[in-house]
Amino acid sequence: MPPAPLLELVCGAAQRQLTAVWLALANMLIIQLDPPAPWTVSLRGVPSQEVLAIVREVVSVLLGVTLNTLGIEGAMEAVRRHCLKSASRTVEGDWLPHSES
Repeated sequence: MPPAPLLELVCGAAQRQLTAVWLALANMLIIQLDPPAPWTVSLRGVPSQEVLAIVREVVSVLLGVTLNTLGIEGAMEAVRRHCLKSASRTVEGDWLPHSES
């Protein structure tokens, strides 16, 4: 399936419940809208007007959803707490499987 219809589905899912997974998937699909040719090493060309229109729409939807989500009272603090908790687990090594010695 081409990336444009998948992006539409991802935007719809993000509007229902914004998660990092939807944002990451949208990022991957946007890149696939105008992939570099495998045989070129030079800078990429200018994307088509169709691709630019799709990206504008996707960014508009996802930015609106993100701002609405973070605009909810206490949302930014919850994200901050989650990030700090995740960072402390990474530093402590909780994300690594414990080996039996």
